[in-house]
Amino acid sequence: MPFGVMRLPLLYRECTTCGAARIAPTFHATWIDGIDTTNQDATTAHWMEDPAYVADKQRSVTVHCERADIDRFRSGRGSVLDVSCGAGVGLEVLRDRFGFADCRGVECDPTAVRIARERRGLDVVRGLLHTAPLPEAHFDLAVLDNTLEHHADPRQAIRLVRRALRRGGAVLIVVPNFHGRTVELLGIDYWNLNWGHWHYFTAQSLARLLNDAAFALERVACTGVERITVERLGEAAQVDAHIELDGVAAMALPPGEQRLRGDYLSAVAVAV
Repeated sequence: MPFGVMRLPLLYRECTTCGAARIAPTFHATWIDGIDTTNQDATTAHWMEDPAYVADKQRSVTVHCERADIDRFRSGRGSVLDVSCGAGVGLEVLRDRFGFADCRGVECDPTAVRIARERRGLDVVRGLLHTAPLPEAHFDLAVLDNTLEHHADPRQAIRLVRRALRRGGAVLIVVPNFHGRTVELLGIDYWNLNWGHWHYFTAQSLARLLNDAAFALERVACTGVERITVERLGEAAQVDAHIELDGVAAMALPPGEQRLRGDYLSAVAVAV
């Protein structure tokens, strides 16, 4: 059966030690890496250029970068790496709004790469993080906006990002929250209509992942609740949806703690 039409119920096993969740049964990394993401119909507009998607992506990148005060990590003209950058919407924001001059992206979808290059004039290489030729100890900032959950091996991904960052540079990560209100209400399949999320994270597991890769975690925050959840739960959906913890507090959370209930987690960590 073609990958795009799989609609089996999804199961995830949550680690009782770190809180991370992995799809079960586990798929081999080479199978995930080999999935063809090409837009087959060249006459059809790419979904990454849909105005609603573009506006949401621009808003997300802007909000998270402002909260992280990313300008403090800039050295010189500013160099930034956007991992799984899509058609370059977020990278364009980093260039035009935040003033990063050296903007590079990695993306596996060839149509998205072409759009990023031709329409936005961005330096985007086609490939995966572990196949892309990236300079070591170069970037001031790496952004993984709703990206890490799509990697077959998140630990490897974070280590590769650390290698590409200069000491004192930072990584900004945004991922769906496995302990979020929407997962609780609608189940994990709500997030997996395209079967692209191989892992899920909690505040605890994200903190430990970064710590193990030689990052000093500054903060973890949960933000936002999906509209459908607000419509069903009303004001109750907003309880515990917006909480921020510093790195020490995030690392100290026990695996079963579900204090952070927003639908997205964001983390800022510095390369040490």
